[in-house]
Amino acid sequence: AAKSVLAPFIAHRVATGIPLFGRRVRPGPVLYVSPEDPEGIKYRGKALLQAQGDAAVAFLTHPINLLADGDEGPPDLARINATADSLGAVLV
Repeated sequence: AAKSVLAPFIAHRVATGIPLFGRRVRPGPVLYVSPEDPEGIKYRGKALLQAQGDAAVAFLTHPINLLADGDEGPPDLARINATADSLGAVLV
């Protein structure tokens, strides 16, 4: 419960380096993967950025497939990893 509100908040705090629940965070870019409710996260993300300020959070909102496909593994997992690497993400 409340993960769709709490997770973007955590992502924002990590991206900005603002302490979270009294704990230090390692700041850096964040890749937020939200294939379940792409429209909802767009609205929540926009509202969060308006309320808390800009942050280096990239939202990946298209449907993904994490089921293995032969010996190569899940093709979408490789894409998520490549995107995270290209951002230098400290949190996915």
